[in-house]
Amino acid sequence: MNIKAFARKTLLILLDLLKRHWIFAVCVCIGLLAGPYGAIAGLFTGFFVELIVNRIKDERSLKNVLKGGKRVLNKNEPFPGAVYACALACWCLGDSASAARGAALVFGPRFKADWNSICRSSIIEDFNKDLAVENLASVLLHEKETLVPVTEIFAFLRGSEFAWDEDKGEKPSVYLASLLNYSVQNDEAENAYLVLGLNKDSPLDEVKRAHRRLAAKFHPDSGTEKNDAEFIRVQKAYEVIIQRFAN
Repeated sequence: MNIKAFARKTLLILLDLLKRHWIFAVCVCIGLLAGPYGAIAGLFTGFFVELIVNRIKDERSLKNVLKGGKRVLNKNEPFPGAVYACALACWCLGDSASAARGAALVFGPRFKADWNSICRSSIIEDFNKDLAVENLASVLLHEKETLVPVTEIFAFLRGSEFAWDEDKGEKPSVYLASLLNYSVQNDEAENAYLVLGLNKDSPLDEVKRAHRRLAAKFHPDSGTEKNDAEFIRVQKAYEVIIQRFAN
């Protein structure tokens, strides 16, 4: 490679970096005007500002998947269909934080992602539950040759439906199973552990600690993250597990 070609390639790489990290570059340049300490401040400021801006862009991108109403794959998803699964969990629970907690427990071992961000972006107005299920089914059918965690998706949805209100109609997991011709093994005890953020081998004292923490967090009188539906779900899950230990 001659010098001219090398210089051209280097310039293209630098321009590409500048295009992707222009916020960071601008902050550093402004900081340089204030001297060495300003440059350091610009370095940190640019890093955090770019992080926040990219987070907002990613969440908006995921939200647009749901608003579009059509089956779409998004590069910001940890696996195909993740945004639909999270949207359904948020709809079942009425709370993105609880959905994120469940997602981290179920998907976390295999897929490292900011589940809080994904679940926040999954809450939209005029959410169509059936359409989301149909799009998720379409993604799973289309991506069946890839490492899509179908079993984990059903576990995630069943955990979110633990205290299901029959007035809401058919459970998303049931509708999804019918579309995929998938046999759902509905293990109530396993779902209960999932609600408490535990694995099924957790000892009784750990179950009690998790219950106390979550009950206090979501209690209707807590004044912080009170969530009546989530509180009821936690209580029912605890009762199922305690009954299991009693037997």
